[in-house]
Amino acid sequence: MATIRKLCGRSNQPPSTIVPIMPIDLVATRSLTVELSETEWLALRTIERDPVAYLKQQITRRLAGDESAVGQVQAAYSETDEY
Repeated sequence: MATIRKLCGRSNQPPSTIVPIMPIDLVATRSLTVELSETEWLALRTIERDPVAYLKQQITRRLAGDESAVGQVQAAYSETDEY
Protein backbone atom coordinates (compact mmCIF):
# COMPACT_ATOMS: atom_id res chain seq x y z
CA MET A 1 0.00 0.00 0.00
CA ALA A 2 1.41 3.39 -0.99
CA THR A 3 2.05 6.07 1.58
CA ILE A 4 0.22 9.38 1.48
CA ARG A 5 3.40 11.21 0.45
CA LYS A 6 3.76 9.01 -2.59
CA LEU A 7 0.12 9.40 -3.53
CA CYS A 8 0.09 13.17 -3.09
CA GLY A 9 3.46 13.80 -4.67
CA ARG A 10 6.22 16.02 -3.40
CA SER A 11 6.69 19.73 -3.63
CA ASN A 12 9.81 21.85 -3.17
CA GLN A 13 7.70 24.66 -1.70
CA PRO A 14 7.73 25.08 2.07
CA PRO A 15 4.47 24.19 3.82
CA SER A 16 2.00 27.03 3.94
CA THR A 17 1.12 28.70 7.20
CA ILE A 18 -2.42 29.11 8.36
CA VAL A 19 -3.46 32.75 8.30
CA PRO A 20 -5.93 33.68 11.03
CA ILE A 21 -9.27 34.95 9.75
CA MET A 22 -9.40 37.72 12.33
CA PRO A 23 -6.53 39.67 13.85
CA ILE A 24 -5.41 38.18 17.13
CA ASP A 25 -5.05 41.54 18.84
CA LEU A 26 -8.79 42.25 18.92
CA VAL A 27 -10.39 42.93 22.28
CA ALA A 28 -12.66 40.10 23.37
CA THR A 29 -16.29 40.90 22.61
CA ARG A 30 -19.64 39.39 23.41
CA SER A 31 -22.76 39.23 21.34
CA LEU A 32 -26.37 39.15 22.47
CA THR A 33 -29.25 37.25 21.01
CA VAL A 34 -32.75 38.47 21.65
CA GLU A 35 -35.62 36.28 20.54
CA LEU A 36 -38.59 38.20 19.27
CA SER A 37 -41.61 36.98 17.43
CA GLU A 38 -42.23 38.54 14.03
CA THR A 39 -45.05 40.58 15.55
CA GLU A 40 -42.80 41.90 18.32
CA TRP A 41 -40.04 42.73 15.82
CA LEU A 42 -42.43 44.63 13.57
CA ALA A 43 -43.86 46.51 16.56
CA LEU A 44 -40.36 47.46 17.68
CA ARG A 45 -39.47 48.60 14.17
CA THR A 46 -42.50 50.88 14.09
CA ILE A 47 -41.32 52.77 17.18
CA GLU A 48 -37.54 52.49 16.60
CA ARG A 49 -36.09 52.89 13.13
CA ASP A 50 -32.82 51.14 14.15
CA PRO A 51 -33.58 48.83 17.09
CA VAL A 52 -30.05 47.45 17.30
CA ALA A 53 -28.49 50.91 17.60
CA TYR A 54 -31.16 51.83 20.14
CA LEU A 55 -30.36 48.80 22.31
CA LYS A 56 -26.63 49.46 22.08
CA GLN A 57 -27.22 53.09 23.06
CA GLN A 58 -29.29 52.01 26.07
CA ILE A 59 -26.55 49.62 27.22
CA THR A 60 -23.89 52.30 26.80
CA ARG A 61 -25.99 54.83 28.75
CA ARG A 62 -26.62 52.31 31.53
CA LEU A 63 -22.92 51.47 31.82
CA ALA A 64 -22.16 55.19 32.05
CA GLY A 65 -24.45 55.38 35.08
CA ASP A 66 -27.45 57.02 33.41
CA GLU A 67 -30.33 55.67 35.48
CA SER A 68 -32.93 56.91 32.97
CA ALA A 69 -31.82 54.13 30.62
CA VAL A 70 -33.12 51.53 33.04
CA GLY A 71 -36.76 52.61 33.07
CA GLN A 72 -39.52 50.12 33.59
CA VAL A 73 -37.71 47.29 31.84
CA GLN A 74 -35.60 46.56 34.89
CA ALA A 75 -38.66 46.30 37.10
CA ALA A 76 -40.34 43.91 34.66
CA TYR A 77 -37.39 41.55 34.32
CA SER A 78 -35.48 41.82 37.59
CA GLU A 79 -37.31 38.92 39.19
CA THR A 80 -36.93 36.56 36.23
CA ASP A 81 -33.23 37.24 35.57
CA GLU A 82 -31.34 33.93 35.70
CA TYR A 83 -27.90 35.49 35.79
